[in-house]
Amino acid sequence: MSIPKADAAGFKFTKIVDGTTPIPGGTGNFYYLFNPNINGNNIVFAGGSEHNVDLLGVYATTGTNKAITKIADQNTPIPGGTGKFDYLGQLSVSGSNIAIAGGTYSHDAQSGIYITKGINGALTKFADTNTPIPSGTGNFKWVGYPSISGNNITFVGSDASHKAGIYANTGENRAFIKIADTNTPVPSGIGNFKWVGYPSISGNNITFLGDDATSKRGIYANTGENGALIKIVDISTPMPTGIDNSHPIDYPSTGGSNITFVGSDASGKTGIYANLGENGALIKIVDTNTPVPDGVGNFDYFSEVRRHGNTVTFVGRFYDANYYQSGLYIYLDGMLSKVISSTDTLFPDKRIIEIYDISRHGFDGESLAFGTFLSDASMAIFRADKISEPVPEPLTLGGTAVAGVVGFWFKKKKKKVVA
Repeated sequence: MSIPKADAAGFKFTKIVDGTTPIPGGTGNFYYLFNPNINGNNIVFAGGSEHNVDLLGVYATTGTNKAITKIADQNTPIPGGTGKFDYLGQLSVSGSNIAIAGGTYSHDAQSGIYITKGINGALTKFADTNTPIPSGTGNFKWVGYPSISGNNITFVGSDASHKAGIYANTGENRAFIKIADTNTPVPSGIGNFKWVGYPSISGNNITFLGDDATSKRGIYANTGENGALIKIVDISTPMPTGIDNSHPIDYPSTGGSNITFVGSDASGKTGIYANLGENGALIKIVDTNTPVPDGVGNFDYFSEVRRHGNTVTFVGRFYDANYYQSGLYIYLDGMLSKVISSTDTLFPDKRIIEIYDISRHGFDGESLAFGTFLSDASMAIFRADKISEPVPEPLTLGGTAVAGVVGFWFKKKKKKVVA
């Protein structure tokens, strides 16, 4: 695939938190940093101290240079439950609404999803092990992996026999509904679902991964309240490359009714694919034959695929015996470019070693939030905001760096490249 040169518009990079940032309501500085979510000025993340990776709390900030606020940690009483949280970390943010999964490790373990409207709002119970299973038997044994869009939330829940399902509550004061579980027939597949997981919601559109009775994996969707369950893609779907698809599908990301995912063909070649074509046809975004923009060689590996509208972002890597590069890349209107990579520096004395984390809500269409490992072995979370005009070479100013050649944002063009 030929990649046309893009018009540079650039990004402004701002450090949100790193190993020098004190933990609000805690002791010492952050050491572990995970799961950065962004929506406008709001950034929510999980973090903790050096002593125990399990002792994570959830924290937020409402803008650049604004104070970091604790949402919940291991000293927070469990809303609607007993005692305090043992673990937290699975997050989702939409506007000022935040959904958090957490619970306890005791023999009568508690598991729940909790929500707050704004970083200073009260944390309330959304669903827990006292919540009846919709169209099921008994209460949930475990709930987690929330995804929120406005007031709509989807999540994974399992029963006492550890069978999982996808469930949702699509609005204020609405009842919980089942989207799919192991009693649900697989659309255009064989038997009932053997496994379901990784749900994502955009508006009323819910997508998830599922395996049929033969363990054939696919992406499925429920498009709107009471909408029929449909297959988006599975391993029998013809690939845009013309090679049969017989390998796993992973990292699904939804933007409205649009889907992007990582898939491998029968030859083992991995790529990112999306229904960006006419009438929703699948096209190839990038694969292991694609040269790394502003880098060395072709891509070897893809992860952390995120989509908003027709814009796709992802983490891509190249490695051989002598060289390794990890970077964050962006695709729009047939054009691919680097946002930032391990060849770049955002501090005078620290180089980026690895882009390791972009959450499901780490890209809001205008800005990105991402986690990095730095050359001093520390972790940090940055935000990248697009700027409209090209700027000079990177200039570091405290925690903020402005880059014109480090990242590109694309102006729309009539001519598109279809892979």
